[in-house]
Amino acid sequence: MKVRISEGDCPEIEISGTAVEWLALAEAVRHDGVVVPCESGSDPQPYARFGQQMVVIHVPDQKVRFAIFNDGVEIAGDPAHLEILSQEMSGPTNSLPGGYHVHIEYQGDSHYVASGSVPAILLHLSE
Repeated sequence: MKVRISEGDCPEIEISGTAVEWLALAEAVRHDGVVVPCESGSDPQPYARFGQQMVVIHVPDQKVRFAIFNDGVEIAGDPAHLEILSQEMSGPTNSLPGGYHVHIEYQGDSHYVASGSVPAILLHLSE
């Protein structure tokens, strides 16, 4: 998987992977403390940099929050909310075309994503 990060006034995270990688990440968010190493490339454009890892942290009674840190991205939240996220990640990945993506961001208090979460894009890559 690759994580590309932009910080500053409009931070954003893009996480990209193949169907197999998305299934593995969907399973990883079900486990507290998992560190998922990420690949980098030669050019993160239009983002500022690549993240080296994703860290999953279970926080009871908290909505899902994507956060940027020095080495990459932290994905934190209550296991029940992270389960919803895992379903977004592992949807019908075998039938998705390359380039298909989902935006994960705060959509109001009834949504499973926290208001302080950095917007994230989940991008499906062709095999």
